[in-house]
Amino acid sequence: MLEKQAHALILESPAFAEGRHRFAAGTEMELGQEAATLMKLIQRQADGSVTATWWISGWSNLILEQNAEGLTIYREGRPPQALGPDTEVRPRGRSYEVTDGRGRRQLLQPGHPPEPEQRMAYIEERKAVQFFDAKGRVIAELPAHGIEIAPEGQAFFLTGSYPQGLPGISDRPISVLVPRHNRHLILLTH
Repeated sequence: MLEKQAHALILESPAFAEGRHRFAAGTEMELGQEAATLMKLIQRQADGSVTATWWISGWSNLILEQNAEGLTIYREGRPPQALGPDTEVRPRGRSYEVTDGRGRRQLLQPGHPPEPEQRMAYIEERKAVQFFDAKGRVIAELPAHGIEIAPEGQAFFLTGSYPQGLPGISDRPISVLVPRHNRHLILLTH
């Protein structure tokens, strides 16, 4: 789950051993321009230079962090894999090709995306949609009235808009994005 708050950006993912990573509020978000990437997060210094780039895979719970120290690969069920500063990353189809400083290549291929019924369920009695993590636990429940199914061919399966906010979560407007090919649930507070 990616949640944009007033003073921070929180990325929750089973790819992190701690379950989440916190970014400064000024972190930039860009939608991916190629099939492999759902979103990029870019961290900058005051002078505008990039200190770190994070790739969030559009097809699995794979997250890549590249900074001056090198590349760190975060995958669900595995410890982080750190590669040296000369490592290069290149999207290749739905995957990422990683080349280390010695020229060795590794193709990071995504897992199969979960079926929609493994990610969410409609709860008739509350007119709500529940969202599940990889272990089947409920991570969020949102009113169904603000959620729409996105047209086929888009990166997102569901989109949602709550201009009045959500009671108990935020009184500020919130947008919800559910990617088509992974478990990420994105909450953006405006």
